Amino acid sequence: MVVTRELSYNLAGAVSNLGLPVNGTAVRLYDYWHQAGALVKHFLAEQVTDNKGSFSFDVRKGIYCLELVPSDNTRYARQSIEAIRVTANTSFTIGLHSGSILSGTVRSNNGELLPNAELMVFGIEPHVLRVTEPLSGEGHFALSLPTGKYYLALRHKEIETNKKEKKLAPFLCPVFQVVELKKDTTSDITLPVLNHFKGTVTNVEGHPMLGVKVVVTSASKPENVFAKEIAMSVETETDKKGAFEFMLQTGLYNMRLEPPADSHLAEKTITSIMVDHDRKKNYTLEPGFGLTGTITHNGKAVCQAAVNALGDHIDSVSLTNEDGEFHFSLPGGSYEVTVVTQQSSLADEPAVEVAPWKGELLIDHDTVYDVKLEQGVLVSGKVLDPNKQARAGVQLSLYATHNGEFDSQAAKRRPLFVGITGDDGGYEFRLQPEKYWLVLNNQASTGHLVHVSEGPYTNDLTIEDVCMLNFEIVSENDEPIPNCQISYEAYSLKNKPVLEPGEIEEIAPPAFTGDDGRCVLTLPIGIYTIDLHPPEASKYASRLIRQLSVNADMVRKVRLSTKEGMED
Repeated sequence: MVVTRELSYNLAGAVSNLGLPVNGTAVRLYDYWHQAGALVKHFLAEQVTDNKGSFSFDVRKGIYCLELVPSDNTRYARQSIEAIRVTANTSFTIGLHSGSILSGTVRSNNGELLPNAELMVFGIEPHVLRVTEPLSGEGHFALSLPTGKYYLALRHKEIETNKKEKKLAPFLCPVFQVVELKKDTTSDITLPVLNHFKGTVTNVEGHPMLGVKVVVTSASKPENVFAKEIAMSVETETDKKGAFEFMLQTGLYNMRLEPPADSHLAEKTITSIMVDHDRKKNYTLEPGFGLTGTITHNGKAVCQAAVNALGDHIDSVSLTNEDGEFHFSLPGGSYEVTVVTQQSSLADEPAVEVAPWKGELLIDHDTVYDVKLEQGVLVSGKVLDPNKQARAGVQLSLYATHNGEFDSQAAKRRPLFVGITGDDGGYEFRLQPEKYWLVLNNQASTGHLVHVSEGPYTNDLTIEDVCMLNFEIVSENDEPIPNCQISYEAYSLKNKPVLEPGEIEEIAPPAFTGDDGRCVLTLPIGIYTIDLHPPEASKYASRLIRQLSVNADMVRKVRLSTKEGMED
């Protein structure tokens, strides 16, 4: 996630058990990056607690996640703390508790061990928990978890193998298994029957192409609310015969073929491939041109910058390597190229305050195009409520425009920046002179046109008609209900949105209740239908609130009943 100020804060805490410090616990820090239309966790750093049980990270303001992995020689249960909004120095006291050991072995449907995967665990109730665990070389897993009910899912993970060993085909299978953990439990996982999806890639002369990157992405809408947090794609490379192979669950898929840099071929995208049985097909890549270059700032390479090439039939993204280099293989034509940095959220690494870059290129031959990023014009201000009080922790999303008009296609791909306001309501961007849309809390009705010229630009924004809606979701016995997803649909709004609903793709972390059953939504004044949806395997039933009038900050306590036949 790109954060919006240089000021650093301390994200710290102490880990204990029954009041005594616990050393040797690995504390992993993540932030969120916006990639391919979704926020994904991005690993930042790891610390191991000392004899005082303490840990401390210097970070910039933003949204973070902590994952705690106790030492293997203890039975302390894994923990995670999700969506931590850091707008000031933030501290946690985290109590570890003994858990139950969940272990098992993963196999394919024909009984073959599956080592090339990692286990993903999602808490259903009573805890919010999201952790991952790589499988051993024998396809085995074992980890300590709090008692409760969980979803288990598997994600392909590339592993090193002996060249003489048979390399298992990458798989994509977003199937969730439910396990209720009350004591040490062995729960083996067997994948369902998967389809062999094979192919060969050749050039127009029919010669097989070695080293073509093949990326397959699920095009089906996931049924489980946690499925979005699994990478719904898998990739491999063609061998010397131009061949590739995947193991895919029955469903609809998109595929992208990216040829090597020196191939003089163009990348290709094939959409809506139905895989409901074993299939094999030949794919041909047409001649194309290479677009290569280096992204620098003040003479230094910028790594992990997102370079986007958008043409009539191509929408491709490449991340720069450690040397700041990028590469595309494109059909001839006109392209809009943008460069956006993904700045580090760690305060001990200097943030490169550079502006996003946009240009147009005609590609009719192999092209080398280097981009020197500039610092840009300082755009700053505060977000205030109608009483001129600072609004802290407001999410800001900055979008490109097309000839001054909102670019809905660009918005569906990605914002230029994502950040949050500080405790003083302040925000800060560096931008090239141009027109932009600044959107607050991912709400289309809050869109502001920002016209940046040559000098520093100050723009205080008052949230006139936006309210904080604090939900507390509990059982009929007043027990908090975690992991309840809260979604909403506007029935009518006080003001017509500047942008049409749906033009801005959802980029915020999903709105889920925490262990305390609480969740906060920021909504424009209006009337809404609110959908409260616990995980499918929860014992609690969903509830729909129709035509809820929101005209001021409010607290709403909602009770969910248990499903028929399940005890509370």
